[in-house]
Amino acid sequence: DGNASTSGDAYNEDCACEGQPIAGCLDPQACNYDANAVLDGENCVYVCPGCTDESACNFDAAAEVEDNSCIYPEANLDCEGNCLNDANGNGICDEDDIMGCGIMAACNYDPSVTFDNGTCDFGCALCEADHDFGTASWGISPDPTLGEVFPTASLNQPYSGTLHILMPTLMDQVDDAYPSGVFVEQLEFQEDGMIEGGVLSGVVFKDIATLEEFHAEELGLAFVPNNQGDSPNPQVLLAARQYCAGIQGIPNRLGVYKISIDVEFSANAGGPLTFEYTIKDLVLAVQATVPGCTDEMACNYQPEATDDDGSCLMLDECGICGGAGILEGDCDCDGNQLDALGVCGGECATDANCNGICDDSEILGCTDANACNFDEDATQDDGSCDHISCLIFGCTDELSCNYNPDASVDNGTCASLDECGICGGPGAIRACGCSDIPEGDCDCDGNQLDAVGVCGGSCQEDLNGNGICDPLEATGCTDESACNFDPSAMTDDGSCLELDECGVCGGAGALLECGCSDIPAGDCDCDGNQVDALGTCGGGCFADVDADGICDTEDECVGTLDACGVCNGPGAIYACGCDPIAEDACDCDGNQADALGVCGGNCESDENGNGICDTEDVAGCTIGGACNFDSLATVDDGSCDFYSCLVLGCTDELACNYDEQANFDSGDCLYDGACEEETPGCMYPGAQNFDPDATIDDGSCSFTGPCDDLTADLDGNGEVTSLDLLVFLGQFGEQCSVLNND
Repeated sequence: DGNASTSGDAYNEDCACEGQPIAGCLDPQACNYDANAVLDGENCVYVCPGCTDESACNFDAAAEVEDNSCIYPEANLDCEGNCLNDANGNGICDEDDIMGCGIMAACNYDPSVTFDNGTCDFGCALCEADHDFGTASWGISPDPTLGEVFPTASLNQPYSGTLHILMPTLMDQVDDAYPSGVFVEQLEFQEDGMIEGGVLSGVVFKDIATLEEFHAEELGLAFVPNNQGDSPNPQVLLAARQYCAGIQGIPNRLGVYKISIDVEFSANAGGPLTFEYTIKDLVLAVQATVPGCTDEMACNYQPEATDDDGSCLMLDECGICGGAGILEGDCDCDGNQLDALGVCGGECATDANCNGICDDSEILGCTDANACNFDEDATQDDGSCDHISCLIFGCTDELSCNYNPDASVDNGTCASLDECGICGGPGAIRACGCSDIPEGDCDCDGNQLDAVGVCGGSCQEDLNGNGICDPLEATGCTDESACNFDPSAMTDDGSCLELDECGVCGGAGALLECGCSDIPAGDCDCDGNQVDALGTCGGGCFADVDADGICDTEDECVGTLDACGVCNGPGAIYACGCDPIAEDACDCDGNQADALGVCGGNCESDENGNGICDTEDVAGCTIGGACNFDSLATVDDGSCDFYSCLVLGCTDELACNYDEQANFDSGDCLYDGACEEETPGCMYPGAQNFDPDATIDDGSCSFTGPCDDLTADLDGNGEVTSLDLLVFLGQFGEQCSVLNND
């Protein structure tokens, strides 16, 4: 009504009615005290029912009477619904985890799997041959000769790389060392006589730092050719077409790998020919995961991140990355607040009547459109409305017989013609409707009274004046004191009777179990008592829910004791039977886990987290490819030496410059008489022993004086040789903080 009165109703701070006042228990000492109640509901309860089992989720310390409302946690969960065992932290209890392949890209992906156990198979995921080789007649992509490498993989993350192959028509398109005019028929990936797990053994991954060699499956990968069904042998590719082979899986080892792939070309030059060929120097780097925000929609998205660490932030409604948005109490990003009219940043201080008009702009007057003095400009009613002075009272119903066309307010006097034709008349309320009974008659039909006073009756005589027509006189008990007195009887026939002590006319007396009656149904005696919950007539026990013969008000356990002696308890459900393992213990004997996680163990520390107690650690070089590798070492002390045992030279026995002492190929092998044609020597112009006649560098270059200009002299020996390349490859991928800045 525009007023802010709260009389009789409940209003909120916005003057909105929220219903009638709340009735409830007003006594703070009662179990059901209602702090929101304003009216006494006369319903206070002082004996508090509830769950009295301390092991239940809804245990009520204030409960005095068990009401069987206890709620217990579901199997494998605590009361908050959290798993009791969740070793992998995936939010699914270990007992409910479904193990299997959970990576969608795998052939054996199972959408029901909740924890990936590393069994994914990527052998059926085929790549697409869609690389643009331009006008080339033969080629691969990535092409090592152009500095191309496979996309970098992240450790323990799903990976998919593709090797594109454009098949040649002629062998000299592959290498001009092959004779011309030899037509290619097909290429076959070599298997070395076997296939392991669907992965070609002729595909080798060599760690360029340790020189260790691996097949794809040993690194968690699969090499999968796709010949598009052109040959029943999946390892065969036909000439003059484009194909691809996928490298897929989840890499399990860090490192930079050179990939070599042995193939055999089948050709024809007037007869069948075969050519062995190796696709080599393909590079795949497997790096450690980079934590950060991987959500491209986040305002702090990190494109270099490979592992989302939960740090992603979004722009708030004020455009601030990770901001809190509009602060509580404000209505915009500028710190404004709503004024009394709900306008953000408005200047209205008060609107007491909540009518949407600021108090200092109100116009007082009568706001009731039905009032005689209604003011259409008024915004706040001042109580001056006059509803009487302009009114004409009367009947406003045009169908009434007393309708007043000038009346503006109906005064409730409208009337209709009654059935007798009178306006507002009482109707046919006389004895004969609209008239009285004619004199001398006894009804409106013209009848008269007979001898016994019956209107329109047929009795001619009642000589004794007893109100019974003489022909209808009857016999019976005429004694008015008898219980069967018949006032219509004219002659007593001796049938009069008296009431017995039970008040029964002519009855036999109090002969039943309770005198004049039997024990009432539902009672157990004549005093109105009933059998209680314990079977006692008139007893005071109202309930024995567990039927143990003890009244529930006296029973210490209404129900059954479990194996732990708890009333209605769940039993010995904990790790130690009736009790859980102590918070600081790892077993029921109170032992604690040592530094290696062994319950009751005696290892005090394992600072490097290698699973070997610090007191048992053996320091040394732990990298298998190092010259001083120590198989007994358990912790690396940084002493690994990758160079002292290397002997550079040509390691191919078929080369004319094969060096049987070499254990690391220097990449300068020569074939087919090239050794006789080449002149070995130092070909670096800045070296002290530069040989202008040399046609092949033999690694003998030496330098004197300052070497500041030798930026590639990484081992600092004054020479730029293959050893410097090994230093570079050995440190490739490491963080700058661990590199030697010399």
